[in-house]
Amino acid sequence: MRVLLLVRGLSSLLFFLLPLIYQEVVKQTQAVLEVGLNEEHRLLTMRARPKILLAVNYEEALELYERYQPYVFGVMSDSRLPKGQKLEDDAGVLLLSQIRKDIPDLPLLLMSSESGNQEKATRIPAVFLDKNSPNLLSEIHNFFLSHLGFGHFVFRMPDGTEVDRASNLRELEEKVAHIPEESLWYHATRNHFSNWLMARSEIGLASVFRAVQASEFSTAEEMRRYIVSNLHGLRRWRQKGWLPVQRVPL
Repeated sequence: MRVLLLVRGLSSLLFFLLPLIYQEVVKQTQAVLEVGLNEEHRLLTMRARPKILLAVNYEEALELYERYQPYVFGVMSDSRLPKGQKLEDDAGVLLLSQIRKDIPDLPLLLMSSESGNQEKATRIPAVFLDKNSPNLLSEIHNFFLSHLGFGHFVFRMPDGTEVDRASNLRELEEKVAHIPEESLWYHATRNHFSNWLMARSEIGLASVFRAVQASEFSTAEEMRRYIVSNLHGLRRWRQKGWLPVQRVPL
């Protein structure tokens, strides 16, 4: 199970956001189903599709996060939330800051109608969404693509320069084998491979990749072989129905 936590105070924007977010989740699930190679994989994908959990105050959000922490793949929170029976301007900032301490690489989004809160989002750090933006729809869509792993896997250098991209598992396997070492370390140390796989309902391998730290490998080539081998094994399972996951570095 994968969980996207949406934290919103009771406002009319909530009824606008929920259908939009649900649409993004359905769109991604359908895209994964289109590349499934057998009926078993399609059924597993449908069963593992993301679930959206809604919290309407700080306490409820924290309780849901703690209960489902192993399955949370992203948190979207308003900046102003009810906390302790009253509305607090920075309750969302406090919530995301606490979550960031637990999971340094978890995608977080802070939503606010006050542009000044962008600086607070930067300090968390979290992506900032201005609710007054005329591009609100495209910015939410971009968060799903760029941060929740719903788009292509974009290989980047540490300075942000794009060096390649992959649209499916086969391409990911092929291109991991050839990208520069700097790019490989950049993505591995930030759990980007795990996040991308998680967004495609490949929860088993995503969890294995997250559990193995990049620091456990003595060289980039050792880590490269490990990633490529497991990606290849995942594709073989898609075709034959079994998954020989390697849980420790080669």
